[in-house]
Amino acid sequence: MWKALSKTSRSTAAGLLLLVSLSALPAISYGAETMGPDRTVTITMTEYMKLRQNARQLSKVQKQEAEKWNLLSASQKQQAETLNQQREEIENSQKEMAETRQSLERANSLLKKANESLENQKKSYQKLTEETESVLQRKNHEIVVAKRQRDTWAIGAGLVGVLGIFLAVSD
Repeated sequence: MWKALSKTSRSTAAGLLLLVSLSALPAISYGAETMGPDRTVTITMTEYMKLRQNARQLSKVQKQEAEKWNLLSASQKQQAETLNQQREEIENSQKEMAETRQSLERANSLLKKANESLENQKKSYQKLTEETESVLQRKNHEIVVAKRQRDTWAIGAGLVGVLGIFLAVSD
């Protein structure tokens, strides 16, 4: 188990183990007082210094871990806020996209109607053009016929006039 842990993790684990064992001392002491005479534990100065150094290291590690925890907590809060902002932006974008889609559908519908109307107008224009050409052809024909009739009457009148003059002169 100790081989799998890194050097820092081993020292942290050892410090935590020491802290847990030290936290049990007041309970042992309390239990000893209620059970009988006081007991005293004696350790050497080097053991005490080692214990004290381990406690200081453990305290430093705890402070570092607390700072890391605070940084992680702040980072997590910031990420949560960013995530909420992004969610709101996505929702707003989706709403805008839906509105744009509806607007495009309406525009497409209007464009189809305009195309149908344009086709109808084109057919009406072609029909009107055909009718106009037909009317113009009839009118041109009527004009040609009227000119012929006029010319015929003019020639007839001229002949009648010449005949009248000729008859008047021959009498």
